[in-house]
Amino acid sequence: MTESDEIEEILYEAHDLGLKDLVMERAHKILKEKPKSRKSTVYRKSLEYWKNNMPVQIGSGGMIGSIKQSEK
Repeated sequence: MTESDEIEEILYEAHDLGLKDLVMERAHKILKEKPKSRKSTVYRKSLEYWKNNMPVQIGSGGMIGSIKQSEK
């Protein structure tokens, strides 16, 4: 599997979870800071970060999911 294929799979998973934009933003930020990093690893870590820091909450208004204010 190529690195491009790995990134594509990661983004499909992120999309299914509603996290694609967040994953991409965080990965791009990391890659700017550490341009020699392996892209697929950065995307995987970004996805794992958001999976661990995006608690799902279903409120009375029907909202699902929330972002910690410190991460905005």
